[in-house]
Amino acid sequence: MLFTDDTSSLFEDFFAELPNRLDSLHDAVHKRANQDVMESAHSLRGSCSSVGAIYVERWARRIERSANLHDLDHAGTSMLCLEIELARFREWLEAEGLLKAQAV
Repeated sequence: MLFTDDTSSLFEDFFAELPNRLDSLHDAVHKRANQDVMESAHSLRGSCSSVGAIYVERWARRIERSANLHDLDHAGTSMLCLEIELARFREWLEAEGLLKAQAV
């Protein structure tokens, strides 16, 4: 796969929008608002899919499915796993030079 500046921009945009997406999902999970969880998780899934974050997408799908079944008992744990996979994805992109390293 050939990566260009446009590709790097796609990753930058993804991570720039990520805090708002995660905040919405966290809030919905905390409120146990199944419909909001489904919508937020579905939106996050689409974003993850578009940048190739397949493991993150899988956790978002799991959260979405749990909300669809009205079973959010383990959503907090799933959110933690999703965030771990996001960190791994970011680290990989940075190691490959596809995303600028975060300022510490």
